[in-house]
Amino acid sequence: MVGFRLDDLSDLEANIQREWVLTNGIGGYAGGSVTGALNRTHQGYLIASLHPPVERFTALSKTEERIMTGDCVRNLSASIHLKKEHETVADGSRYLTSFISDGAVTFIYELGSIRIRKTLALKYGSNEAAIVYRIENPGEAFRFIVTPLFNWHEHSCPSTGDSIRKVLPESSARVDQREEGGRITVKPESGEGAGIFFDFDSGSARERSEKYDDFILLRTERDNEAEGLEHCFTPFDIAVDVKAGGTTVLACVCGIGEGAENGGITAMAEDMIARSRSRAGKLVNLACGRDGDLEAEKHILCTPEDVTDRMLFEALVQAADNFIT
Repeated sequence: MVGFRLDDLSDLEANIQREWVLTNGIGGYAGGSVTGALNRTHQGYLIASLHPPVERFTALSKTEERIMTGDCVRNLSASIHLKKEHETVADGSRYLTSFISDGAVTFIYELGSIRIRKTLALKYGSNEAAIVYRIENPGEAFRFIVTPLFNWHEHSCPSTGDSIRKVLPESSARVDQREEGGRITVKPESGEGAGIFFDFDSGSARERSEKYDDFILLRTERDNEAEGLEHCFTPFDIAVDVKAGGTTVLACVCGIGEGAENGGITAMAEDMIARSRSRAGKLVNLACGRDGDLEAEKHILCTPEDVTDRMLFEALVQAADNFIT
């Protein structure tokens, strides 16, 4: 499978303008920086095309994660907030050891002996995104918490503090807890009947006291003399107890509309990721005039000098596909 891997990502400011994008073939897309931080107005994990290929709305800006062990909290999120011209940095990228793009995107975090792989992919031909966490924990038990940051705005116009509270008031969100996992539903006040669902296959949803994440700084927008601020709706946390020793998997699927009600979230998410990677590999093979899959090898890029003609060609094929679709 074709792929690219970037290492040495602990410096947030140095890497925030290195960006990725995925597309779903019907006008929707996902994008962000390799640090995990948002950098532009039109970035997010699910920008849905309500009337393909137009009317693109940001539904899920991102997810943020943290680990709790006793009274100790370690935040994996990377973000910059700006309030009264004072910047506050959440530098979870110091735990980020690698970023991989191979049709899906994967962030790899290491905290001592704990290793967390976070993989994101879009379902081709549908307004759905899969997020899968694979947590390798050889040490003591801990609690893993995921916070979805919801939104509802035209993709080129960020939410304001007032607009996010008007379009996504606290009453717009509810949770249906299941025996295993559950579903968060968010119903925008202005959405032509559209709603956002966020399914998770394990853990429990817990209501947050702080329902909004305000004044998220979008660095590139600010540098280009725009206001460069985003505001998000954060009604619930998802808490998963990670046992000592072994591997824990949390799979999530976010989409527009009703979504599937028959469970199988893990299988759906894994299938979306596998299909995205397979499609990227087949496109590169087609461009190369070859049959079959590419070898299971990812190029490791540390400096511009590491880029070969073959790697550049593969990157251009994937970029062209994202641009076209």
